[in-house]
Parts: sequence; structure tokens; C-alpha cells
Amino acid sequence: MRGIEKASIVLSWGLQLFAGIFLFYGLVYLGSGPSYQGKQLLAPFFVVLGLLLVVASVGMLWFALRDVHRPEVRVPGVYVIHRTVEEPRQEVPRVRRTMTEPPRIVDEELVAPPREDVSLYRVNTRLLREIFDYLRSFGTDESLCYTYGTISEDNGSLVIPTSIIKIEMDSQSPGFVSGSPMSVVEEFSLLQDYGSTITLLCHIHPGRGVGSTHPSNIDLRHHQGMERFYPAIGAIFSRDGYVRFFSCIRRFRVQLDGKGVTQVEPNVFRIRKI
Repeated sequence: MRGIEKASIVLSWGLQLFAGIFLFYGLVYLGSGPSYQGKQLLAPFFVVLGLLLVVASVGMLWFALRDVHRPEVRVPGVYVIHRTVEEPRQEVPRVRRTMTEPPRIVDEELVAPPREDVSLYRVNTRLLREIFDYLRSFGTDESLCYTYGTISEDNGSLVIPTSIIKIEMDSQSPGFVSGSPMSVVEEFSLLQDYGSTITLLCHIHPGRGVGSTHPSNIDLRHHQGMERFYPAIGAIFSRDGYVRFFSCIRRFRVQLDGKGVTQVEPNVFRIRKI
């Protein structure tokens, strides 16, 4: 729940308190005898004001809770990442993810049937290291970036990421990151003008080890929306240099060109000399 929603709930409580006070005195004055004749004139005003405050408090409460159970809707290209389990900010430096297998996908529709063709992503290890250094430069906060590149003109089976796209962050914390919509739209529009396309969508998780690079259901949901418009696969980094490439609808394999990175398992690598 965001800060503005919490403030709305507190304000709603305050309005309810004042509404109760005005209604109480209004009803008391309405039922009073001749000795309260002057205050009886104020009674209708108190009652009406109390009712207006009740309506206002209900409106503030609705504003605060309206999105609690509503599914998140994202615009393609605006990527928002949430951690599955929230942990106190002060304990983030000691977080260690010890997962040994990917989380079970609750919504099977998140992973569409794979394409029949297999795309080859050729990634230079220097570019991979540049992405990793940029993502971890934000300290304990999560961060994201994109890469653009070229695809083969025949059937799109060869994809070559060439450069990193650094967008402005709209909001960041150890368990949350969102890119500025205006920054994303501006960068993506420039790519279309020059005939390039998005090839990688990268973000970093707070944990360490290869187990911390598994995509969550939310990661998969957002990436599935991205892949409907761009030939992009995802790349999730850990704090100690592991990186996992993944896709929701695309069969692919990654080939690294250069040195300084070793393969751990299919489409999972480890950056050395961190």
C-alpha cells in the first residue's frame, strides 16, 4: 500500500471522528428543552455537517482501498517489479535467497506455448558486465534497464543486443522498481526512428546465488506483455554476478561472445571478477 493510500485511511478516520462529534451535539440540541433554544438553531447545521463528513470519510476510504484486489494493468514497455515477500528495509543487506528450484507458477496462462523456431541471442560479455555494473550502482534498491539491438531479416532467428538503454526511475526501493513512463516512451520512440528494437529487459534481485535469479509470477506476467510487442527476453541478475535469461513465449538459447563469464547451466551464467 502506497503512502498516499495510508494517508487517506488516516484522514478518513479523522473525518469519521469529527462527523460523530457534530452528529452527537446536533441530535442533543434537537432534543433539548427551551433552555437550549439558541443552540437548537445550530442543531440542523451540526447534523448536516456531520453527514457531509461521513460521506467524505467514506469517499477517502474508497480511494485508499479501491486497488487492493484489482489486478495490475501495465502498459507495454513500462516495467514494474515487485518482490514476492516484503522484508524490512534495514535487513536487506543480510538477505540471502537460498531457493534451489524455481517458484511454482500458479497461473499457467503466464507461460504461452513456445514458438517452434529457436532464436539465438548473441550477447557480448562486455555488454553483460556493463549492464550488471549499472544495475548494482543503485545500492540496495532494485533497478532495471533495457538493451536494443538488431535481428536477422529472414525469420528473426538471430538477435544481437548491442547497447544498454538507461531510463529514468520513477520509484525505487529494495523490493520495488518502476521506470518513468515518459522516459520509456521517449527512448522507445527513438528506437523506432532508427530501425532498432528492444532485445533484453534486465533487472536485479536483492539476493545472492543462482537461486535468486528465478523469475517470479509477476516477472513472468510483465515479460509476457513485453514479448507481445518486442523480440525481447528477460535477464535477472543476482548481487553476486549470476544472470538468468528467460522467456514466456520464445524458444531461445544464449551465446556469449568474449571472456570473463562462465556458463552454470542452460541460459544461466556467472560474471567473474566482481
